[in-house]
Amino acid sequence: MKLKLTINELMALIMLLTAIEASAQSSFFSKGFRYEIKSEAEKTCMITGPREGNVLSAAFTIPSLAKHPSTGIDYTVVEIGRNAFLSHDEIISLTIPASVMQIGPFAFSR
Repeated sequence: MKLKLTINELMALIMLLTAIEASAQSSFFSKGFRYEIKSEAEKTCMITGPREGNVLSAAFTIPSLAKHPSTGIDYTVVEIGRNAFLSHDEIISLTIPASVMQIGPFAFSR
C-alpha cells in the first residue's frame, strides 16, 4: 500500500509535527524543579513546581536561573506559576530571587 500526500497535506503534517516538537520543548526539568519557557527571545521561564517525588527542605531558594537540559541554555526565572508549591506544608522559609516579577495565584497555598 502506497501513501500519497498532496503538497497541502504534507505542509499540514510538517506544521503539526513542528508544533508538537515546540510544545514538548516549552517545558523542562532542571535540578528537581519543573519550568515553562515564557519567552525564547528573552530567555525567561516560569517555575511551575517541584519535580514529582522531589522532597523540599523547610528552607530553600527559588533558583534565579534554570538550565535547559537538552539545549544547555540558561533561562532567567521571572515568574512563580499558579499552584506551583500548593500544599507543600514543609516550606517554612523561602528566598525568592530579584528576577521574579510575578507570583501566580495560590503559588504557596496550604
